[in-house]
Amino acid sequence: MTLETTDSETQISSSGSVLLWFFILTFVLFIVAIGISAAIPLFVLQLFPPWAPSIAAFIVILLVLKERNGIRKLVGKLGIWRIGIGWYLAALSPFAISLLAIGLYIGLGNPIPGPHMPFDWSIGLFWLIGSVVIGSIGEELGWRGFALPHLQSRFSALGSSLILGVFWGFWHLPIYLLIGLEEGQFDLLNFLSFILLTVFISIIITWIVNNTNGSVLGAIIFHASFNFSLALFVEILGLIQLQWYFLAIIILYSIYAITLVIIYGYTRLSTKPST
Repeated sequence: MTLETTDSETQISSSGSVLLWFFILTFVLFIVAIGISAAIPLFVLQLFPPWAPSIAAFIVILLVLKERNGIRKLVGKLGIWRIGIGWYLAALSPFAISLLAIGLYIGLGNPIPGPHMPFDWSIGLFWLIGSVVIGSIGEELGWRGFALPHLQSRFSALGSSLILGVFWGFWHLPIYLLIGLEEGQFDLLNFLSFILLTVFISIIITWIVNNTNGSVLGAIIFHASFNFSLALFVEILGLIQLQWYFLAIIILYSIYAITLVIIYGYTRLSTKPST
């Protein structure tokens, strides 16, 4: 007796190999980009490492999927901007989470540590916004524009978020190792906590993307808001101690993500009808 392979099964199998290539290339390109930016200290090269996911997606689209218009379709997800004011506010919610964490920190009687770094407001803010936004675009085109749809063709929205969140966190391992070399110690617990945080954030971003017709713009704004609020409130203004901040936001983002799963369901993290 022979078993016929359905189109759906073929598509799922193909998606699995596509994802494997994407994840391998993303990690390899990230390591190469870090090496290049470390060897040649030019500003433009410092912006290259966050683009590893998008470049990996472009390569897979061209060489594995061989889709002639694939890159145009992927980049086109940046143009899905009519998502409603509520979803823009959801994408900006990391600012609210950060302010809540700071409020709890100060409310418990902790002293404000003060700035961790000198900052020239005349050009520094422009540079900070530019680097954060550019970096977020480079990551999210790959993570949520390319990988997430392929994952969701095989797994539930929650399962896809967990897989992507773990890899997204692990993808930062070379940075943590470099920091560990500089400080003489690799903090494993800190790194594992970071992966836990990326998992919770991944669930929230999937919720935004799935309810905005696949808009990568919402994911970029959320990602940029998270990075910018960290840099502004912790490093530049010094309103909260870094370790306390990460502990607080891990708790707050876990509540955020779990609440979304309960309300919207783990299957699609959305009330929109499936298409």
